[in-house]
Amino acid sequence: MCVACVGAPLMAQSLRCASTTTASTTLQVEVACNGASVQVSGAVPGATQSFPVGPGKTANVLVPSVPPGTILRISIGCGPGSCVVYVEVVAP
Repeated sequence: MCVACVGAPLMAQSLRCASTTTASTTLQVEVACNGASVQVSGAVPGATQSFPVGPGKTANVLVPSVPPGTILRISIGCGPGSCVVYVEVVAP
């Protein structure tokens, strides 16, 4: 069982980042639980990328070169203990 965020008072606050970003930039994701990496999907159907969580509980997510309007799903953990945020890629 994956329990990266079990015990967090509000699951939605276990991952924090901007709600929008631009393509080909780096998005800083703050992690309030003990997960080792965050997973990002939505840029390419069926593909997921993993980015490590650093010692400061921050993951630097490289935003792919995707068209504006693309929604990225950023998650940590799995099952009932998972945490998810959605970020929209906007035009620069």
